[in-house]
Amino acid sequence: MSEEHQEVAVTEEGPVPVLRWDLGLFEQIVRSFRFPSEWDARYPAQGQTAADAPPGYITLYEDFFLQGNFRLPATNFLGSILHHYNFHLSQMSPPGMVRIRHFEFLCHSYGIEPSVDKFRAFYQLQRTMGFFSFASRGAAKKILLNPPKSFHDWKPKFFFIREEVLPIAMPFRDWTEAIPKEDLPIPKNALWYQQLTPTPNRVFGENVLVAAKMSDQWSPSSREVPVLKLGDQEAQLYQAAFSTFGGSMGVRPLRNDEESWYDQIKGNFMFPAADAFASPPTTTEGVLRDLGIDPEEKKKKPVKKKKKKVEPEVTSKGIGTSRATTAAVKAKGKTGAGGSKSSGSAGSRNPEAGATPSFPEDDEAEEEDAGAQLIGRKRGRSEATTGVASAPTSVVIPAVGKTSKLRSLYKFSPEIKKTPEKGVTFSEAAAKRPKITIQSTDTAAQDAAKAAEAQRKVEEGRKREEEKKRVAEKKRKDEEERKRKEEEEKKKKEEERKQKAEQERLAEAAKKRALEELEKKKAME
Repeated sequence: MSEEHQEVAVTEEGPVPVLRWDLGLFEQIVRSFRFPSEWDARYPAQGQTAADAPPGYITLYEDFFLQGNFRLPATNFLGSILHHYNFHLSQMSPPGMVRIRHFEFLCHSYGIEPSVDKFRAFYQLQRTMGFFSFASRGAAKKILLNPPKSFHDWKPKFFFIREEVLPIAMPFRDWTEAIPKEDLPIPKNALWYQQLTPTPNRVFGENVLVAAKMSDQWSPSSREVPVLKLGDQEAQLYQAAFSTFGGSMGVRPLRNDEESWYDQIKGNFMFPAADAFASPPTTTEGVLRDLGIDPEEKKKKPVKKKKKKVEPEVTSKGIGTSRATTAAVKAKGKTGAGGSKSSGSAGSRNPEAGATPSFPEDDEAEEEDAGAQLIGRKRGRSEATTGVASAPTSVVIPAVGKTSKLRSLYKFSPEIKKTPEKGVTFSEAAAKRPKITIQSTDTAAQDAAKAAEAQRKVEEGRKREEEKKRVAEKKRKDEEERKRKEEEEKKKKEEERKQKAEQERLAEAAKKRALEELEKKKAME
């Protein structure tokens, strides 16, 4: 468990806020999603940010798992998305993860192989608040119903894990690289485009993700297949996304000629190499130092530089200023803001790197049912399975700088309450509550009805196509049967003609022999 940390002087908030997440929730994620110990999932030190991943480690966020249906090992489709758009997984926001995983679920539900080209038919890459996500293309139909409107305070809830868990190259995409606007034709006539109909966003249980080939948490020796059921009948998997659906997950036995479900889905995942974790990380510098920095946002919201008087700090070597603190102060003087640059190298293992307490903030605004979000979060956190958590021992963060009396009237520590000067009264601001927009039942019902109507039309179109194919096949078979009968009739007539000719020949020969015998008889007489 974490130790009690010494309070650090409050500074300006950087591009990414410092850790503000419970250790118990981290351990629950490690247990629930069965992280092997060799993956070395780490709970960050107090005062670290998502940009402070040690060399050889990446940063993952709580909401990837609890809201975005993300799992490790990751799927090949996610790897192809990262490769095509050329950015690091740690640079993606939870809304981006929601759209990727929702699209992947929808494709597998209809038996469609997800691909980058199909994904681009619906989404355009965008950068918001220093992180990458995806926006719906204006001309394309919207396949994600009730997406999250906002992910409240997700940036301080993160952990580090060995980069080998994703066995692909993940370059850090520079913020100066422009994002081209894609003008692609809409494949309205493609069958897969017609099949992908508007479907709600939902946090799924593990068996739904296994059935959708998005989680490998299935026994290799199992002789059963996970399926969605409504009563005793199997249902299409996409229906699990609708809260009004009355079915549940079940299993069916393997068919005689069918390989195990694990063998069917294992090729869909990027498994780390067997010896990937045998040696410690060889990199000497982290790559996430500029995480969350967005030049456009900095232009909109400039941060005023403030001079700070730094008092000598107490380190293990006595009184004096540590190298980390000196570097932090110098970096702060250059950038005018805290965060990853003020903490030195993003890959530093120094727990003293740029401790910057922060307060809740609203990040991305995206369309979502926040009520369902909170329910999904509670359910996700209630899961518990076996696993091992690996977290470094927390260390004490020495105080850096000195807070003036005036600043103490406005900034507070959750543990230490400041006493105001005599004659001065103040009240502490109430905790900021997340903005929740509960969609009305009528609207939700209308969305469900629209989705059902769209699905009905797709089904009718599919049935019409099948009927056309059936009629064409019947016509082809009838034509083949007619030709076969004609050929048989022709052969029969030919055979009869030959038989008749043979009979006539034999009759003629018999007649000839009779005449010859008659002539011989007359000659003898």
